[in-house]
Amino acid sequence: MKFTSARPEDWAKTAGYELVPIEYKRENNIILGHSEFPVYQKALKIAATEIDLQPCLIRAKDMQLLIVNGEAQSHNYKYILISRENQILVDGQIHQNIWLPMLGGFDVAGDDDIYFDQRLIEKKVLLNDTAKTIFVGGQTHFGHWLVDHLATVIFCERYLSPYISGYKYSGPALNNFQVDTLRQARIGHPFEQHSIGSTRYTLLTVKELFLVCNLSIFLKYELLKQSLTSSDLGIGITSADEISSRRRIYLERGVIRSARRLANELELIQLLKKYDFDVIKPHELTTAEKKHVLSKYDLFLSPPGAPYFNFNVFAKKNASLVYLCHETVLGDTESGVFGHALYQVPDLYRTSIVKTTQVGGQPGGAPNVDLPCVADLAEIEHRIRQLIG
Repeated sequence: MKFTSARPEDWAKTAGYELVPIEYKRENNIILGHSEFPVYQKALKIAATEIDLQPCLIRAKDMQLLIVNGEAQSHNYKYILISRENQILVDGQIHQNIWLPMLGGFDVAGDDDIYFDQRLIEKKVLLNDTAKTIFVGGQTHFGHWLVDHLATVIFCERYLSPYISGYKYSGPALNNFQVDTLRQARIGHPFEQHSIGSTRYTLLTVKELFLVCNLSIFLKYELLKQSLTSSDLGIGITSADEISSRRRIYLERGVIRSARRLANELELIQLLKKYDFDVIKPHELTTAEKKHVLSKYDLFLSPPGAPYFNFNVFAKKNASLVYLCHETVLGDTESGVFGHALYQVPDLYRTSIVKTTQVGGQPGGAPNVDLPCVADLAEIEHRIRQLIG
């Protein structure tokens, strides 16, 4: 199967799909930070071009969804949306064709031509009952679910009623965390879940499906903060009196897939205690508890990976972040941008980046975010002293 990639508007226009601009006015001023690192420099340039994107609703007919079971990558299913003109859109974390070869079965030839070995397809399904269905997609990964998928649902709830009524959402089977975030965001329309089990490649043929596109990274965080940090979430946490007033917090990464992402995390925690840092494991808190706890702090320190999403969504406006970043990501201007740095751009202006050493990693080469890294404790202590005065 031969495909070409396209931006959402071109994908729709080429196939003759209905494309409806959605009326939206940006509510907050945008602050763009700066960075010495190539991965953030490119992310800033891309984000700057998307600040005033016009959100659109696409009504796609006679299309297909190629679902790649991504359980091996731990980020759940990946969706490749195929128009009737064999142009593709890619869902969520995958950006254009950069990540496709990593999924297996895809061969990217130059900038335009993309080939997929259709012999790999194990299951084909025809979906008829998709009228007034909004495609959401969804990955179990904490941050990418929030920004790539939940934010889209929140946008639909707020702005879609003049354009379509009585709709439902469609995505993969949800875990408890995802259900909790939908509940806390007070989503009113039904979410239809489907599962393809352990099948690696599944092809769905769809008669009609609605897509929402062109939501900038700034708009997505604005929606998340408004919906998940409102003051009336009905929080019932009982340990409020035990929360420290020291105003500094470390978001402990802990053990992920049988190993510590930060090899010297325990030594780092000992250092931070000298500066009155509280330590929490954010993955053990509910969405309501995160809002209640994290909004109290002025200075955050996050290990590499997903914990920084907690700062982006739940921290108060005048809080600051010291972020420990994989050194192999800092020079990567391809997958490192679209799977990592772009998500930090809205809060880069209040973020201090400290690179972590990855033993066996190649700075400037392809990033390996699962390779254990070592924090520079001296540099971290220097940054903390600068920030606390």
